[in-house]
Amino acid sequence: MTEAKAQQFIAQAKEEQWEEGEFANLRDTFPINLATNRGLKELQIELQHELEKLIPNGILFPNKWLAVRYTLENDGRNYINYSEYQTTCRRHGITNRQEMCQLSRFLHDLGICLHFQNDPILCDRMILKPNWGTTAIYKILDHQTVKQNLGQFNHQDLADIWQAEEYANMHHQLLQLMKEFKVCYEIPRRKGEYIAPHLLSPESPPYDWNPENNLILRYNYKNFMPKGILTRFIVEMHKEIENVSDPENALVWRTGVILNDNTARAEVIENYHKREIIIRVSGNRPRDLLTIINRKFIEIHDIFNLKPEDYDTLIPCNCQVCKPQQNPFTFPLNRLYHCLDKKRFTIECHESGEDVNVRGLIDDVIIQYPDYPEMFDRGYGESLSRKQHQNDGRRYRRIQPRDAPPNSTVNLSLTVPINNHNQQEQAMSNDKIWNGDRVEGSKIGSINSLQGSVGDIHGNNIVHNYNNTEKQSLAEAAKEIQDLIEQLSTTYNTDSMMAKVAFAEEIKNQVNGNPNLGGRILSAGKAGGVAAIGQFLNHPLASFVIAALEDWEKTKN
Repeated sequence: MTEAKAQQFIAQAKEEQWEEGEFANLRDTFPINLATNRGLKELQIELQHELEKLIPNGILFPNKWLAVRYTLENDGRNYINYSEYQTTCRRHGITNRQEMCQLSRFLHDLGICLHFQNDPILCDRMILKPNWGTTAIYKILDHQTVKQNLGQFNHQDLADIWQAEEYANMHHQLLQLMKEFKVCYEIPRRKGEYIAPHLLSPESPPYDWNPENNLILRYNYKNFMPKGILTRFIVEMHKEIENVSDPENALVWRTGVILNDNTARAEVIENYHKREIIIRVSGNRPRDLLTIINRKFIEIHDIFNLKPEDYDTLIPCNCQVCKPQQNPFTFPLNRLYHCLDKKRFTIECHESGEDVNVRGLIDDVIIQYPDYPEMFDRGYGESLSRKQHQNDGRRYRRIQPRDAPPNSTVNLSLTVPINNHNQQEQAMSNDKIWNGDRVEGSKIGSINSLQGSVGDIHGNNIVHNYNNTEKQSLAEAAKEIQDLIEQLSTTYNTDSMMAKVAFAEEIKNQVNGNPNLGGRILSAGKAGGVAAIGQFLNHPLASFVIAALEDWEKTKN
């Protein structure tokens, strides 16, 4: 928690709030003064240390990737064309297009740059300075005209606000960036007009609602409710907002929305101070609409990195006493699944004392195993059908990613001249792994040379000096590794970064467990280290495998 000092007044949390547990997750406080920037440096250092704890073993970062990263960070431009990025990759020895895409996705996930590969408008541009992009967005959201219009703006407003030369020829891309960040949506049937939901009126418009025979679902966030859950939901589901094309009469406000899919209506209301979202659905097919809404919230919870223990999905009791009530007794969904796992098919309602059917409680509200999965692909933002099997299978229990293997480090041999004005707090050394940026200003200075185990990079050229015998030995060892990679890749899911790391570790373990294969690789690698074999591999995961084998080679030597 930061205690912001305004002039001589310091706003502090009330002691009773700490005692009541409202801030139970807070670790420490940092008094700061935004007028003089007092205390900001200490806060920055502490945040850096906390972030580093999230990745204590570092992140696999092959030499070639590191060279591309430094080049992009040292580029003074705010954005470049994707073709320029590809040229940079080729300069540093990355010629495989899949690996280029893999690296750009990795840099995007780390926040080093922004590149939305699947967006038809943004895919051709790579934003090198993410802060530049977010600053452009906030110029719109913080503009007085947009605020006075309750979040509504149009193309003329964008042109007026983004007049600076740095935004020239980027208006369409920056608007698309706002859509990617889910901070606004285009009003249907009103082309060129947009709404930012978090600037809507906090007061709900008048609307009719029939409370009879409603399906009810509630999310209760235990210790902390991230801001922005409902506004993101509104953007994702905006096509179903009642009267959405008429902003004056649209049933949407900052903390609530009415959805209508022509078969049912849903009321979704956020109570931030109570840390809850309440959903009521009425109509002819309420369960279908509620199931879609629930799945969309599951996606959003994933995006906000909420764990299963961070919130409860509360299912209303359907006993004779609770069913007609607007505030029935509720059961946490995970508890109901736990009952089914234990072969307990009934559970007692604490309101009436009746035993109710566990499966019936779930099936009355949401469809877990639909016979018609196509109903989940109805244009609500990203297709919900893509994650259908994943979400059904886990039954609301998030599958935790495996921890990074203890030896998932890249041993780099680098000589990187760094300009003193960057005030970098750490120097790169032979065994250094990247644990996050501790740099200011332009971060890293220009790279004049990189000396690595694959070869030397002089300027933009990579120089290899192997004779024919060495090349043949390297190629033969590479073929064995290539065969092993292709064999294992048929059974491994390598969609996520952690899965790629785990895959590389499995390759390393197989090599380590096969003395004959390991000996041949070590023998072949004498010409230039195991990393020299990498130039003969042709697979998107080759860089991960070589990085893991380099670590294995070091232990053997």
